[in-house]
Amino acid sequence: MRCERIKALQATVAKVEVLRCIPDAMLTEPIRTGKWSIREIIGHMYYWDKYNVEKMIPEMRNHAILPAFPDHDSHNAEAIRYIDTFDSLERIIDVFIHTRKALVQALSYVDSDITFLYSR
Repeated sequence: MRCERIKALQATVAKVEVLRCIPDAMLTEPIRTGKWSIREIIGHMYYWDKYNVEKMIPEMRNHAILPAFPDHDSHNAEAIRYIDTFDSLERIIDVFIHTRKALVQALSYVDSDITFLYSR
């Protein structure tokens, strides 16, 4: 199961990489009325990966109590504001790919036999 999850995370890198061939205008339009654009979806995934690499994975050790996840709505809104500071969609794709690879690598070093809890 763990290996499948890591492979799924890795597979996202190739799917996002392909988006470089699509005009920015198509990636910055909402996918449906009231929904995010592909640019924002990539930024959302990046920001959660960044959080997990920086805050959660370093705490993953046997019998640890991990920090509570941030409020999802607030964190997602913060993610969108954060990616608005990037100068291009290309840069967002670059940092997503870099951070997703870092997440996959970090997760591969976490012992699959450990147990931990999340704070509430």
